[in-house]
Amino acid sequence: MTTGIIMVFAAPGRRLLLYLLLLPLFLAGGASLAATAAPAATGRVKVSVLNVRQRPDKRSRKLFALRRGQQVTVLEERGKWLQIKSGRRRGWVYAPLVQVRRPRKRLPAVTLRFDDVPPAMKELFAGPVAEMRRALAAYDPLPLTVVVSRQAAVAERGGEHWLLLVEIPFSRVEYRRRKGRDVGDGTIDLLPYLEHLQAVLLYRRAAAAALIDYRGRQAAGEKRDVIAAYLGLRAANGDLLLLTGKLGSPYAVFAAHLFLRPHAYETLRVDAMLPDCVRDFNKFVLPEPLALDERRTRAAAVYDFFGFKY
Repeated sequence: MTTGIIMVFAAPGRRLLLYLLLLPLFLAGGASLAATAAPAATGRVKVSVLNVRQRPDKRSRKLFALRRGQQVTVLEERGKWLQIKSGRRRGWVYAPLVQVRRPRKRLPAVTLRFDDVPPAMKELFAGPVAEMRRALAAYDPLPLTVVVSRQAAVAERGGEHWLLLVEIPFSRVEYRRRKGRDVGDGTIDLLPYLEHLQAVLLYRRAAAAALIDYRGRQAAGEKRDVIAAYLGLRAANGDLLLLTGKLGSPYAVFAAHLFLRPHAYETLRVDAMLPDCVRDFNKFVLPEPLALDERRTRAAAVYDFFGFKY
């Protein structure tokens, strides 16, 4: 078994919506591998006087100054600016004026679960997970829960329907920290999740190639499998938001719809109000949360998930 991956075998399931309804209970019973806190990047001031500002802008208000050789903790990197911490004080500095020492990137912890997958095919889906982990290596990587489920036979193609779900934890506080400052309530900034979606779609491509190889080139012309892949954002209260898309050039493109499975409620599909924004700018513009008669729409549940005001 690959280091850092836990494999869990679950009871069979069939339909996608039924699977999503049961998913919180299914995931609650499995093991997980917690990642330890990553060491922070540090920096040393390279100039005689370094101004620390309130925002990442040279015209922003000066908070305090640092001297050559002083050590700082790097909290965030944004273009040519660093958010740093010195003692109890923090602010933004111009990155080229600081010598940064970064910790080594780590592979994310993974829990791998199978639902109604034949034993001979489990390694087929487990193999590409290693490449996905390498693609998502980071200084403080999010843990991954990978669920592989055989849904049903695809009668017209003679193959089978598979569901690949890669789940990461979701935090409203972390989302607000990472989202673009120009993105307001009612619009989801998808860029913080672009790297994960890209890795999920590449995982689907590798799994599809492995399926063809497993069935044999001759049988591949007769049996064509369908693989649906989703990136799941799991909130602490159990709500699950599902995103998907397609591989583009050079980056993945999010689909103009999403699924939300609020805890104890049915799975909801919500379509973007402006699909072009999703394709061109990776911003998901939500429909109005309230109807003309003031009743909540499906989009209201997504507003609640992200903590948007309406």
